[in-house]
Amino acid sequence: MTTTSELIASARIDIADPSSTVFTDAQMLDYLNRGFRQVHEKLVEWDADIIRARQTIAVTSGDDAYDLPAGYWLTCFMYIDGEANHLIQLKADALLKYPVTQTGTPFGYLISGTEIILRWMPNATKTLYHYHYIAYSNLALLATTPFNGLFDQVARQFVASMALNRNEYNTQVELAILKYLEESAWNIMNKRLPSIDITPWDTGMRLPADYPFGS
Repeated sequence: MTTTSELIASARIDIADPSSTVFTDAQMLDYLNRGFRQVHEKLVEWDADIIRARQTIAVTSGDDAYDLPAGYWLTCFMYIDGEANHLIQLKADALLKYPVTQTGTPFGYLISGTEIILRWMPNATKTLYHYHYIAYSNLALLATTPFNGLFDQVARQFVASMALNRNEYNTQVELAILKYLEESAWNIMNKRLPSIDITPWDTGMRLPADYPFGS
């Protein structure tokens, strides 16, 4: 696997700065993290599989609050094992509308701070599956590059281009660099995304028995 230092060293070839006399490692690393963070945000927009994770929660009777997983960023969806529909996301006033005295199989959730709050209050032991996006954390020098290395070369070119544009103060060039980054990332990611969106309403489709959103 490639490290950030290796990627930065490679980008330095393009900017004729192999000895780090013009750009420090900290500057180059900042460009690299900006590039990877931009890719991460686009991956969320594209619902990419490589930044999704599943949290399995043992829901117990009389307990409506459960901790979010480490590295959590945003929720994709969640559902109770054995139930046909996924849980709906509730607004904050739902805690007043649906008090803890009302119990049953949860139908909705609210993200509050670092917790998942369920409504109804669970009245039995259930398994809840929470699919979520993983947050991006800034990389340090010598860290392994993220996303299974899929975007290493795109990020390398982004770093070199941003460095070369540093003293130009040309926002149009910077926007063009960002556009290149996003388009290149899409071209790579598009090969991993499904070509069709299978939903329960597509006639002729045979869905698995455990498909979580109905049949």
